Amino acid sequence: MTPDDRQTRLASWLAEKRPDLASMYRTARDLLATAAKPGDERTRVSHICHSMREMMNRLPGALGIAGTGGGGPRSSTHVRRLPAIAARFPNLDLRQEVENVPVPQALAVLLDDLIKAAVAEDGRVAANAAALLTDDGNTKHPAVREWKDLVDFFVKWAHLHDAQSDVQLIPSDNDLRQRIELAEALMDGIRAEFFDSLHAIEDLLAEANQLKDGGEQDG
Repeated sequence: MTPDDRQTRLASWLAEKRPDLASMYRTARDLLATAAKPGDERTRVSHICHSMREMMNRLPGALGIAGTGGGGPRSSTHVRRLPAIAARFPNLDLRQEVENVPVPQALAVLLDDLIKAAVAEDGRVAANAAALLTDDGNTKHPAVREWKDLVDFFVKWAHLHDAQSDVQLIPSDNDLRQRIELAEALMDGIRAEFFDSLHAIEDLLAEANQLKDGGEQDG
């Protein structure tokens, strides 16, 4: 089996489950196979990582898999409320050099909601990865940690940072290739398990139909 064989298999499998995810995957691979124009190196990395992040994050839903992570509003929903809260308390100094900084109740409640949402989001990522990669939903499994580390990497480099990135500091093609290949290996394991399960179900249905059409089989 060659890397090209695996890529073809994965692209076909993703296309069956959700075509736009297959498109994201192919885009990441096509960009990695094409050199960036001078000055576009960071943008190319961003597009590659964005495509991989979207594909990996949406795969559980495409497969009908849901982990046990908490639901509720996203942390970004609470973050967008911060400016309005801050405007209500313009003289609030959160950088006081004391052990405990008193804050208005409205801000305390918002920070509590924000923290809980962030914890729930992290739990959802781990739970979905565990549902994908393990039989028992074990969020501590090494494969789950690998999956989360990959998603974190792609999320980090999908967005521009506050300051322009030095071309020498952005991920190299070799680094990107290794991480994408690891993601492919994990996804290929998922694909194989679904493929085997599908064939097992088809075999059971065929046997059931045979019994239904021809009566009980001889023992």
